[in-house]
Amino acid sequence: MKPPNLTRRAIAVAGLAAIAGCGSPPLDYCALGARKTLVFVDVTTPYDETDKREIRRIFGEIVTALGTGDRLSLRTIEDQYATSQLIFDDCKPGCPESQSALDEYLGTGCATTQAQADLDQFLGTLIQKIQPLIRNDQEALHSDIIATVGRLTNAYTEEHRYDEIVLYSDMLENSPSRPWTWVQQQSEETLLRAVTDAGLLPRADGAVVRIFGFGRVHNDGRPQLDEAVDNRLRRFWTNYFTAGGATEVLFNVSPGQ
Repeated sequence: MKPPNLTRRAIAVAGLAAIAGCGSPPLDYCALGARKTLVFVDVTTPYDETDKREIRRIFGEIVTALGTGDRLSLRTIEDQYATSQLIFDDCKPGCPESQSALDEYLGTGCATTQAQADLDQFLGTLIQKIQPLIRNDQEALHSDIIATVGRLTNAYTEEHRYDEIVLYSDMLENSPSRPWTWVQQQSEETLLRAVTDAGLLPRADGAVVRIFGFGRVHNDGRPQLDEAVDNRLRRFWTNYFTAGGATEVLFNVSPGQ
């Protein structure tokens, strides 16, 4: 007859194995995260090799900066705000750091192998969605940046407020109501007043805004804007997002820097 303690141990091990075999329901990764990042990619201008390298680099840094469960949403900036598309919207898979090895063994926690497979799928889908944007070779007649950012950020509920807003765009507004020929001649005060009067300020409460690709003119070689216009537009965009509640507006500063 086996000692009682050995019998109890065998029963316990058998019980653990039985529980582990039961598995657990799929994990809601979004419930594990807190931060939300919204990315706008402007598809109204053909991208050269510099743009393509930058977009790949920036998305790599954005994904690296995401924590487990953090949400990443990707939208386009098009010739009018109504045609903007939601290209990607998902939370980064992964297991919580607080999980113990026993949780996984019992099947009551996050399975690391499944989380890695889900992360691979997350990255694969994101790359698949980004590639057509990078390959864009069409130039649109208009670029409706202000209304796209203003109206779409205001459409989100408080629950879906974004902590970070990233834009890849030259930020050269050229919409029917605000053509580039007019925009480049205005002071930042005049521009901001016109946008405010039109009800197009963004909703960026507490967000950090990061802008990449700014100020590259559509001429051959994509040169930078004239310095005076460049400075004036930088001040306008900074004031635009700050008026919408952004805590910081950064040009060419990557997440984590």
